[in-house]
Amino acid sequence: MSNSTTRWADRHLTRVGRRWFLGAAGVAVALPYLEVFDTPAAQAQAAAIKRLFIFHMPAGVNTTTWAPSGTGTNFTLGATMKPVADAMLQNKITVVTGMNNLGGPRGHTCGVSSLFTGVGCQPNSSNNAVSFDQLAAQAFAAQTRFSSIELGTAHNTENPNAEAGYSTVIKDNLNWKDATTPLPKEIEPLKAFNRLFSGLATTPAVGGTTPALSVKDAMRKSVLDYTLAEGTALSARLGTQDRLKLEQYLSGLRDLEKTIQTTPTVGQTGVCTPGAAPAAGIPSSLPTHVKLMLDIAVMAFQCDLTRVITFAYQHTTTEIQHPWLNINVSYHSTVTHHAGAAAALANYTTVNTWVVSQYVYALTKLNGIAQGSGTMLDNMACMCLSELSDGNSHSNQNIPILLAGSAGGKLQTGRVVSGSGAIEQVHVSLLQALGVPTTTFGRAKGPLSGLLV
Repeated sequence: MSNSTTRWADRHLTRVGRRWFLGAAGVAVALPYLEVFDTPAAQAQAAAIKRLFIFHMPAGVNTTTWAPSGTGTNFTLGATMKPVADAMLQNKITVVTGMNNLGGPRGHTCGVSSLFTGVGCQPNSSNNAVSFDQLAAQAFAAQTRFSSIELGTAHNTENPNAEAGYSTVIKDNLNWKDATTPLPKEIEPLKAFNRLFSGLATTPAVGGTTPALSVKDAMRKSVLDYTLAEGTALSARLGTQDRLKLEQYLSGLRDLEKTIQTTPTVGQTGVCTPGAAPAAGIPSSLPTHVKLMLDIAVMAFQCDLTRVITFAYQHTTTEIQHPWLNINVSYHSTVTHHAGAAAALANYTTVNTWVVSQYVYALTKLNGIAQGSGTMLDNMACMCLSELSDGNSHSNQNIPILLAGSAGGKLQTGRVVSGSGAIEQVHVSLLQALGVPTTTFGRAKGPLSGLLV
């Protein structure tokens, strides 16, 4: 071992804990647990990467079929949430009841504008306030290529369904960087794909078929080379059992080094394979459109291009029809404005259930990505919600909230959490679970009781 390495080891080896990190270009390589590291101050595992995913569904729900029965861990999901049970994700979700959105005199506009900001909408103004997702984005911004990504399937032009005196800007934008900077969602799959994945595609090396290493991959290989050299030098100072463990680990790193030569990677979650770019324009099939955007979102997480993504299905006054569900009437004016009619309420439930199934589609993909001792979903905070509880009354009370993931064990899952008051309590809870130091937001003076572990 070199003199510099010996001095470093003498100074730091007993206090680095169970993980030794070497960082470069977003790369972290950790040596395995060794008995030599086993000191009282060195017990904590390195924290897994945490992420925030928000899924917005428009114009409320059929509250009767949404509501779960039971409390705590003894509950049954409402009929609308059947896709959760079908995917066997009930132990990884949390249904939150009793929370209200600030809303305002124009239900749709003010409901959207306050949902993530906790600030009341103002007439004849296009200003708002920073949204809670952007507090997480600010905390993670230095670690990824994009601080946040906003995706959707439609923009709200207020034609029809204008709410006079209130700006379209605050009706169409959920996410706000600050009071004057909305973050419009990208609704075209190809544009989203190109923005996220441009520059990540590998190219063949000159004169051969082996992909050339990107700058980031070359730096990753350099880190591996350094780790192998330092690990080999460290071996001479270890006991028999530690030496065997270290050699097994270094052998794995040598295999990884070979893999990098043929499969360039990005991010911190394995191989990044965005696949073929989607076609230009808006897909004619809305289900196809939704899945494309969700696939892009999941791949952006897997490539670690961002830690914060919002996806919005349509918009708060969408008049889209759902013929693939045998519902051939306008959603906002004919389904959500149900007036208590049984047929309209049945259609409301059918659409709600399908939208939940799309959220579950994304959750299932996230749950299939290994991360640490669990999955990416386990280390995330995910939230599906609407700006209204019931589209007919435009109520902002007891809005639907379906959480998923435990943010690395920080959020209670597999239960119903009954709360009351401002939804911003949930926002504070999610931020704290993600490690963002905040105690107040909007009207909330703290997290929601019973949600954090």
